[in-house]
Amino acid sequence: MKLAYYRARQSQYTVFRGGYLGICEADDSYNDYNCKIIQALAMEHGYCYLGHFNASGEEEMIYHLYHNGDPVELFGYDFAIREPDEKLTKFILAWLSNTGSVLDITERLDQIGGELFCWY
Repeated sequence: MKLAYYRARQSQYTVFRGGYLGICEADDSYNDYNCKIIQALAMEHGYCYLGHFNASGEEEMIYHLYHNGDPVELFGYDFAIREPDEKLTKFILAWLSNTGSVLDITERLDQIGGELFCWY
């Protein structure tokens, strides 16, 4: 499975760099693994949804349908999921209104097999 392979490679790369703090700004290798993870997730079903939450205070959640083979916009998305998820949206909206927890968001992403991205 390509998704598991790219997750493992990204983890190995992170260890090689000395952890997340050892990854430099504009690290093409790490960012390329994010792109490969998005592509591998989309390859499983032909598509996935990329999402980001607006940290400007607006209670807005945006999902973008990503088809396998589309170009990946670097730094454009915070996570990837197979399908939009009502609970995840609820957790993000709660976080944006200062009544929720980032832990709720990351746990939900884990539960639904989503990927959370950190771009360098």
